[in-house]
Amino acid sequence: MGRLARPVQLGFVSRRFVVECLADPSSGDTLAEDARRGLFSSPKTLPPKHLYDAEGGRIFEEICRLPEYYPTRTETALLTSLAPDFVAALRPECLVELGSGSSTKTRILLDSLGSLGGPAQYVAVDLDEAMLRQSAEDLAQRYPWLSVRALVADFEAPLAGLPRGPGTLVAFLGGTVGNLEGPEAHRVLSGLAAAAGPGASLLLGVDRIKDPQRIAAAYDDAQGVTARFNLNLLNVLNRRLGADFDPRDFRHLAFYDRGTEQVEMHLVARRALEVRLRALDLTARFAAGESLRTEISRKFSQASARALVEGAGWSLRRIFSPPSEDFSLVWAVADGLHGRPRSVNPLAAGEAFP
Repeated sequence: MGRLARPVQLGFVSRRFVVECLADPSSGDTLAEDARRGLFSSPKTLPPKHLYDAEGGRIFEEICRLPEYYPTRTETALLTSLAPDFVAALRPECLVELGSGSSTKTRILLDSLGSLGGPAQYVAVDLDEAMLRQSAEDLAQRYPWLSVRALVADFEAPLAGLPRGPGTLVAFLGGTVGNLEGPEAHRVLSGLAAAAGPGASLLLGVDRIKDPQRIAAAYDDAQGVTARFNLNLLNVLNRRLGADFDPRDFRHLAFYDRGTEQVEMHLVARRALEVRLRALDLTARFAAGESLRTEISRKFSQASARALVEGAGWSLRRIFSPPSEDFSLVWAVADGLHGRPRSVNPLAAGEAFP
């Protein structure tokens, strides 16, 4: 805990780029414990973070380019139209990104931040240290006015040492909050409000409720790319835990549940089978038709998006949506600031709230 990694040696860039380990990266490797618990429960479940090994990440990039998969292109277009006016009005001094990965979409915000003409800081939070180093190095070289702080940390765990107050803008994009169950989402967002401090701003990406057939198609595309993504989890278990899953014994299932307003992804056993997990010295048993839930993706209405942030210590300021209302960016401010925070000018893409 608290270990400071050496900055990469990039001449003048190294003075503006540092990697800090707020958590041992291995502490975020919960696959063994998650499998021990989730494969022997009823119903069987595993957290969606285990879908994103190197191959899973590559397949997900394919998913983002599919015609059925609207979230990525909608959020990107919304950010592109929103960022110049939003950043100019808010004038943040520091941009924090949770689950930053390659920081691709955040470059849209950084381009607008650079137009303000002053020095600024970017703080990237992710458990993948190699990815953090690469993306942080790229950003430090691309933006000479930017200092980059890469935090190796799990955003689902309590965060410490974040820049605090009205000059901080936290980006939590991609609809990732929808992958968390309600209590987990509340814990993450309330912890973030405490870490960023009163007056800090949050820009949160949320997928919206819409035609159930369109939602379901985004998770069960005609080309079968999402099915490959889901089935790759079995390869992760085989490689990491010495399991002997045969992906041919399972089929991909994705559906939208109107009652819970969420997508569920499952791997369904085609026959009764037993799977040995040598690293755990355990055997998991599946009945024919039994499923392993691998992901949820919650969808939000205007009201439930508001409840999400306001129940976790944030005051909603605006919800920005395209005309389709397929996806929204929620702007909220951490509670506790004396007086009202600085407000952005009315924007055509936004839905105003009192």
